Amino acid sequence: MITELKLKNFKSFLERTIAFSPLTVLTGMNGSGKSSVIQAIRMIQKSCGDGYGDPRLDDHVLPNKLKSKLTKENRYSLILKKDSETYSTEVNGIESGAYGFIHDDGKRKSDLACISYISADRYGPKNQLPAGNANEISDVGIYGEYVIAFLDKFQYSKVPERLRLKQEDENLLDNANSWLSLIAKDSILSYEKNQSLNVYYPLYNGIVPTETGYGISFTLPVIVSLLYADEKNSERVIMIENPESHLHPAAQAEIGKLIALAAANGKQVIIETHSDHIMDGIRIAAKQGKIDAHDVKFHFLRRDSFEEETTVETPELNQDGKLSFWPEGFFDQGLKDKALLARKM
Repeated sequence: MITELKLKNFKSFLERTIAFSPLTVLTGMNGSGKSSVIQAIRMIQKSCGDGYGDPRLDDHVLPNKLKSKLTKENRYSLILKKDSETYSTEVNGIESGAYGFIHDDGKRKSDLACISYISADRYGPKNQLPAGNANEISDVGIYGEYVIAFLDKFQYSKVPERLRLKQEDENLLDNANSWLSLIAKDSILSYEKNQSLNVYYPLYNGIVPTETGYGISFTLPVIVSLLYADEKNSERVIMIENPESHLHPAAQAEIGKLIALAAANGKQVIIETHSDHIMDGIRIAAKQGKIDAHDVKFHFLRRDSFEEETTVETPELNQDGKLSFWPEGFFDQGLKDKALLARKM
């Protein structure tokens, strides 16, 4: 399990240590640094895994765009603690242009291979999805592009009992459909494979995805990833950006519960969200005893201006689903709006 991330001179962080639990929720205003936390973990995974040291991701440019503008130092560093190991990457000499990478030697690549990521920029409705190479598929893909291929490969894998809506349903495909039907009324996934083109054609109740709206397609990779129990690595880490995308509030709350159930079952889940309904689903799961409140962390990231660094507030979740304190701006807009509407003009 990832237990700690240290950021120094990275983007909006001057020097900050962020703690993680089986379930960690990153919230805050746009531009506050939430995505940067997930980005940093991915960069360490890349740097320590490929043996070359360059931590930049596919959409990155020069290192000086990643170094904090709030410091004159010409370096930034990222340090990750996972289980009993420490992984780090450092970029130095940035201002001179002769930057270098200091990194782990890649010997523990397999230890970080269990970290998977689903982007906020994942696929919407598409009438065909790539099949890829079945031997190489180990998750749904960064953009959810391999969700059908993954389902097809692991459709008969057994889903843990606590994650099932119907106890008689054991396999991944049946449980994915049960949850899909819950969040998108009575929706049932089926698919066909075109061997010659090496693509899948998904259908929802016999209807092509482009005729069913965005919510189902955006949510399917999230549901499948949370339900899947990796027998080879039961402590898989999954990072999800905006699991609530294009979902009705009631459906968002259900996804929040599923996130909590997956974390309670041994999978570490890290999410970045703007949804109070996701948060409430998690809080309800704690109150119902479906996850230990001590296994949940809510981090509220704040950055009042681009001339200031990111700060982090972490209210504790109690077993009754209540928080130890409520930071200003932490999912309180609804209360503010209701107070304004109730006020006499």
